[in-house]
Amino acid sequence: DAAVAGASTAELRAQAEQLDHLLGTLERFADSAAAMAHMANFGPFAKRFMTCLTVNSWTLYGSPDETVQKALSPMGAVHYSSIGGFSK
Repeated sequence: DAAVAGASTAELRAQAEQLDHLLGTLERFADSAAAMAHMANFGPFAKRFMTCLTVNSWTLYGSPDETVQKALSPMGAVHYSSIGGFSK
């Protein structure tokens, strides 16, 4: 939101330290191109955002293409393929 976008790195880090707990995030994309577009759009903010937290793990589910897998592999992403295409 606008409050986060305008906050300094120190302010974001202080807020994260006050929370002092785990945060899980689930992002879904229509396809690998949409995931890459999201990463491109998030890129300018990513470095500052990542200073506010410690990533314990990245997990990819489904069928991301090689481009997505390569983009996330430096961060230790683990990939699990879908079973039977089930979706709810």
